[in-house]
Amino acid sequence: MIFERSLRKSGLLFATLLLAAGYGFWPGDASAADPREIDISVDVALEDFKKEVGGADEFLANAKGYLVFPKVVKAGIGVGGEYGEGALR
Repeated sequence: MIFERSLRKSGLLFATLLLAAGYGFWPGDASAADPREIDISVDVALEDFKKEVGGADEFLANAKGYLVFPKVVKAGIGVGGEYGEGALR
């Protein structure tokens, strides 16, 4: 009987801590960014890619298409997730 109460209390404490930790990773604004903002950040990311990677222009010219996600947020404790906004070019 005492063991069951202790187990329930520890389970409740664990669930509360897990929810509190998950709340810290929850995005504050669930709306998507403006399409113009996404396009601008994609253009900047592509320019950086071209500056930093040798042969980037040739790679992009030969590609049929490419996805660009300038910023990706990752989070997880045990189970993870990722979120990002980008464009297909």
